[in-house]
Amino acid sequence: MTPTSTDVSPPWGTPFKVAVVVILVVLTGIALYAFQVVFIPLIVGCIIAYILHPAVEWIRSITPLGKGPATGVVYALIVLVVVPLVVLLTPFLTNSVDILAAQTVSLVDQISNLPPDAAIAFGLIEIPAQQIVNDISNGLIDAITASTGDAVLLVLDVAQLVVLGVFTFIISFYLTVDSERFVQSIQDLVPERYEADFNLILTDVERIWRAFFRGHTALAFAVGGLVTALSFAIGLPLPVFFGISAGLLEFLPGVGHVLWLIAMLIVAGVQGSTWLPVSNGLFMLLTLVLHFVYLRINNRVLIPRLVGLENRIHPLLVILAVIAGGSIAGLLGIVLAAPTFASLLVIGRYVHGKLVDREQPIQPGEPLRLQVPTARDTS
Repeated sequence: MTPTSTDVSPPWGTPFKVAVVVILVVLTGIALYAFQVVFIPLIVGCIIAYILHPAVEWIRSITPLGKGPATGVVYALIVLVVVPLVVLLTPFLTNSVDILAAQTVSLVDQISNLPPDAAIAFGLIEIPAQQIVNDISNGLIDAITASTGDAVLLVLDVAQLVVLGVFTFIISFYLTVDSERFVQSIQDLVPERYEADFNLILTDVERIWRAFFRGHTALAFAVGGLVTALSFAIGLPLPVFFGISAGLLEFLPGVGHVLWLIAMLIVAGVQGSTWLPVSNGLFMLLTLVLHFVYLRINNRVLIPRLVGLENRIHPLLVILAVIAGGSIAGLLGIVLAAPTFASLLVIGRYVHGKLVDREQPIQPGEPLRLQVPTARDTS
């Protein structure tokens, strides 16, 4: 049977289209859940490719190399520089963590030497010191038990991590080489009448992620140097370790600085200053002052210059996003919670404009980010 001019595929009706979309969404959700291990190296690979894309374009601008060779040069430099740096820093960081753990145990021992009837007051509430010791001790035991375990399983976990790292490296390489092709493939799926809307949303979302990765990378180096210098100034032990930790934890906006502050207070309370003739309790207070100085410099100077105030959202929203991201995707979800939430706000504002039938839900040049003033912005 030969096809005729009347043999045309009939269009799908609206109910059938809705049914197909629902089925596709359900199947996509099942696939995401069943093959979630695949998406971790894919997401990390996308992040690496996005960060390294400017370096590849810069090499192409100063050399006659094409996209593939320029990408190869960048990744070769990564292997030659970053890998030895990680190998050199790993023993130092591991030793510093061991020292911090020992200081924590020592602090618990000091509290346990208090009289049995001693209590620590929090306003009108008094908690027996022995109860605090028991709670901290049980937490340490659980943490140590969870982090140790069978040596064979530990080796297998390390081997799996190495394999995932290699695959992630390869994935990021191909994503960098063919980045324009992937973006164009997504743009081709958008109906022509919505291309302008899509491009505006894509531009604003890209601005958010660029500010997060490139801005926070610069911020991490600046904060690392600042915290290291302040730690040296007051004689805090492990200043370089705390500087590196503070820099890395800048990728957890709103909560990262609290984590390294707790570690600082533990070391300050147990070991004291390396050169200041003050008691450990007074040195802990001085450490809090150091943290206050850091916050002022970070919020008033570094963040506005390196990240930009327009990309910030309220700390409460960031904390809620971090909790949700951690429950969904673990550590990776925690790190990417802030830019993901900001991107969802961009898309949500556009969808809201369509739902309430705004004639023009977005306008060229109008930022789609939801800008929520913080207390520090209005102070």
